[in-house]
Amino acid sequence: MSESRAATLAAGNPCFFSRMRGGGTCTIRTYRRAVQWFSDNWPNGLEWPSDVPHPEPTLQSEKAA
Repeated sequence: MSESRAATLAAGNPCFFSRMRGGGTCTIRTYRRAVQWFSDNWPNGLEWPSDVPHPEPTLQSEKAA
């Protein structure tokens, strides 16, 4: 998956990650949406980053491999 596709799915904006790398900001709503999307789609067996709060996944779909 491309970075812009992941940004669109996670935050609703294909430039989200590049904007963040460039020093941009986002609303708390967008941050929570993105973190929740990653929690819902996090691959089984991959450790979650220790410095990022991990919300409970909300989706019952199959995890990414």
